[in-house]
Amino acid sequence: MVSELATNAVQHGVGAISLRIDVNADVVRVEVADEGNVAVAPSPQPGAHGGWGLRIVEQLADDWGVLEGSTRVWFQLARPHPQR
Repeated sequence: MVSELATNAVQHGVGAISLRIDVNADVVRVEVADEGNVAVAPSPQPGAHGGWGLRIVEQLADDWGVLEGSTRVWFQLARPHPQR
């Protein structure tokens, strides 16, 4: 999922790209951003030449989104707690 968001930023983004990963006891949160400000949404017509990245993130992540007015895309995964 990280590579999908990073690839989108490289292919479609503007300016510098940043990656942030925050880990706590319950959640891993990943954020990829560039300097653009266009709306980010899954492609309405994915196909052989792309458009699958955000759909993959949407299906695999526990939660995901885009910070309003930016191309700062994030996803979260719950961390499993060990059985005792």
